[in-house]
Amino acid sequence: MLQFSCLLQRASRLHLYESMLTKKPKDFQALLNRDFKHFGAGQIEMVSSPEAGIHSAFFCEVDSRKALALASTHENVHPVLKARAHIGVGQLSEASEILASIESESHGSEDRAEYGLDQARIAGLSGDWQKCLAICTDLLGTHPAGITVVSLINLRSLANFELKDFKSCLNDLEQLEKLITLYPYSVSALYSNLLQVKLYAFTGNLTRAESKLNAIWDKTLRSEER
Repeated sequence: MLQFSCLLQRASRLHLYESMLTKKPKDFQALLNRDFKHFGAGQIEMVSSPEAGIHSAFFCEVDSRKALALASTHENVHPVLKARAHIGVGQLSEASEILASIESESHGSEDRAEYGLDQARIAGLSGDWQKCLAICTDLLGTHPAGITVVSLINLRSLANFELKDFKSCLNDLEQLEKLITLYPYSVSALYSNLLQVKLYAFTGNLTRAESKLNAIWDKTLRSEER
């Protein structure tokens, strides 16, 4: 199980930050291109800006404290980025306050999915998996951007697992397996596979769990060698 522990640690430090926003509140969708390029094509923007620095801290350096430092010292950083930086270090109340200020403004349904995703994350991290599940399901009905759909289903699958609704969890994971082909470099691609291993193990299918885990481990080792 050392393989699983190493992979899970790596994934759990990253998966909360998927669908990272790097734009002003009035234009939530305009700069999702950074996410599409990174998670879809593996292209990382080599630009000098606070938002790019935060993105790099989250996904390349896996340094949540650095991300929070950058978000806290630059006034023009998108408030959702600031909220996610607080979430990354466990400061949930601070993140909730930031998200509440965004929610008080007027936004369309697609915009609501972007900041609502973090409200679902906070609910899950607080142990309220029913609320997390309800938020994810509601937001998926707003037809958000593709990478956000992946993040929401990924989070919902975890909520279903924690609520011991293994059938719904498996349904979400099977749906994710198709969607992540569009975002092979996303953290969801790894995390959903690890959750599938846990699901197999919890439901007594140990042989399948071991086979899946070995495949993930081998793929991870190959990617590290490149």
